[in-house]
Amino acid sequence: MSNKLSNFVLSGDFEEAKKYYQNTSFKSFSDNLISTAFDNQNISNYTLVVSLLLQEENAKLHELAFSLLAQPLCHTEGAYFASVYHARKAVELTDFKNVKYMENLLFLNIVPDKVVSDEEAREIAKKIHSLECKNELANELLNSNS
Repeated sequence: MSNKLSNFVLSGDFEEAKKYYQNTSFKSFSDNLISTAFDNQNISNYTLVVSLLLQEENAKLHELAFSLLAQPLCHTEGAYFASVYHARKAVELTDFKNVKYMENLLFLNIVPDKVVSDEEAREIAKKIHSLECKNELANELLNSNS
């Protein structure tokens, strides 16, 4: 199936890629698209997610867009800077209740481009800590900045 998705993306056939998305579990679609992006390093993988977001904005798709930019496409100029928008949007759409999405912002505080400031990371770590007091990432950041 991943090969099918790759063919749709690389040929620009987003209508077929969208059908694939609609007929597949989100996890399977996400896993396949990230795998495809690692294989082909093509920005069109991200463009597909943006086209899906235009149809239905939701936190899962923003998190997928973040993941594509922060992982397989991170070597693309400006990828981390673009990914922070999606990370923040996923957090906002879940009312700061999804720890995994907030951890993405902490990650962007430690990447070479450091697109999330220490102040913002500390505020996010506090929010994570209020939801999961034993969260290692949040506690590590809070303890290192004491």
